[in-house]
Amino acid sequence: KETEIDLKELEDQEFDNPLGEYSGAGIIFGRTGGVIEAATRSTIEMITGQRIENIEFEALRGWEGFRTCELSIGHIDLRIGIAHGLEEAAKMLDKIRAGEEFYHAIEIMACKGGCVGGGGQPKAMKKQETLEKRAAGLNKIDRELKVRRSHENVQVLAIYEKYLDYPMSRKAHELLHTKYFPKLKK
Repeated sequence: KETEIDLKELEDQEFDNPLGEYSGAGIIFGRTGGVIEAATRSTIEMITGQRIENIEFEALRGWEGFRTCELSIGHIDLRIGIAHGLEEAAKMLDKIRAGEEFYHAIEIMACKGGCVGGGGQPKAMKKQETLEKRAAGLNKIDRELKVRRSHENVQVLAIYEKYLDYPMSRKAHELLHTKYFPKLKK
């Protein structure tokens, strides 16, 4: 009223989309194994320089709290560790520290099942069944999207071009990577 805008008289227009469109890789971040699967999609294509057709890495999916996956794609052999739930993450990290396990990459999700089982989700009577259905829903959305690889997301490419130079550039590393260090108690 103060600005004399009559909402009934406004013309329709597109909503602002400040975060852009998401990729299928982005949508599967919400389930256990999803972040590493998305990263694997891009990594394999960047290393080989070839587009791979089957980008659904079933071996990275599963419900064991701590699991190991070995992937062979062309001449590349990867050993990947995946944990969800902090107790399982602790087991993984203890094995790595003890030299009992080696991984080229790991994924750790604090919540059991990943974000689909996180504190912001509605509580479920049949928790495991619900987690599996939520994860299957994310996989379905991923399969139906046109852009399924993070490195093909137009908005991500634009951010690199405009601000970050290229993936793993010094600027990207400074702005996007986190360093963890022990905090001393006083």
